[in-house]
Amino acid sequence: MAMLVEKYDFPTEGKSPWASAKGKEAIFKALKDAGVDEGSRPNWPRTPTGARQLGGEVLLELTKGSPAEEFGEALALLKGQRSLAELALKSTYSDEMVHPEITMLQRSGRWSTTEPGLTVWTSRGDGAVEKAYFIPDEEDQVFIEIDLSNADARAVAALSGDTKYAERFEPGADGHLINAWAAWGKDVVGTDKKNPVTAAYRQKAKAPGHGWGYKMGAKKMAMTTGLPFQECKTFVDNMNKAFRGVVAWQKRSTEFALLHGYVMNPWGRKMWVEKGREWTQAPALLGQSATREIICDALLALPYRALRTCKMQIHDALVFSVPRANWEEWRDYLLAKIESYMNPEGGQHIDFPAGCGPAGENWHLASH
Repeated sequence: MAMLVEKYDFPTEGKSPWASAKGKEAIFKALKDAGVDEGSRPNWPRTPTGARQLGGEVLLELTKGSPAEEFGEALALLKGQRSLAELALKSTYSDEMVHPEITMLQRSGRWSTTEPGLTVWTSRGDGAVEKAYFIPDEEDQVFIEIDLSNADARAVAALSGDTKYAERFEPGADGHLINAWAAWGKDVVGTDKKNPVTAAYRQKAKAPGHGWGYKMGAKKMAMTTGLPFQECKTFVDNMNKAFRGVVAWQKRSTEFALLHGYVMNPWGRKMWVEKGREWTQAPALLGQSATREIICDALLALPYRALRTCKMQIHDALVFSVPRANWEEWRDYLLAKIESYMNPEGGQHIDFPAGCGPAGENWHLASH
């Protein structure tokens, strides 16, 4: 939904925005960019009036085997055409295991997992509870989930070299509260997180904080967060004043992309930038790809036996099936392998710590 809103002006009002003319137009554009259009799908099912259908099952069939497959799965679930239970059963083979399709076709190098698409199992609501479908390999094993802490924001701090922005990663610091102070002032926000006023401002700063790091403007921020435009404009303007080092890095990234047509991260990954979208895409690709590289480095560092315990990867999180008897030892070992740092040329040293939730009988219980 966020991608549709940010990139394709997808509407956010109403119970079924995907059924509106503007919503359908946005979906058609997104599908076309992924290579799914009338030219590639001449047998696209039609309505009695001749319009192309966009039902859930139609989307699943049209996007199967394409870069838009995960997108099709997510839309089908959003429209209520397919439940997570159906998706889990469809993706389970006779050996009671799931063997997903894993590709790295995204520009940033991030993994895309389909059949099933793991991102539809969210951290809240039904998507969280239904993570319980996924269980460890053996009865004497448990799941543990390890993820990097604020990885994308840490990448922005490392790449930009903004020491003030990096203060949010000091022990005891609260990045969301720091953003709220920067946007609306410490006198207005307050310092006690238990105070309802302070808590409300801190919560309000969460959604726009990530987008700001990648140069999201006030208009797009209002569309993706639901906050009033003027509120978003205040947030953007004051964050720009508070963290000038990040703004300067965003500008450098954009100028490089305008000149060369691509950006390159510290690992040497060259990422092409769409013409006309350099302003936001250049810094976003650099930040998102950094998280991907750190996770990839961690997997490459694991010996074969440890690597075989990795069952799932969801952006900056890894899920492992490890022996119940000594899972704490496995946790400590894996944390040491996954935790990392960045110290890019022209930036600053930033540590990338990781956290681990409780051991669980399934993915839901191991989530944190």
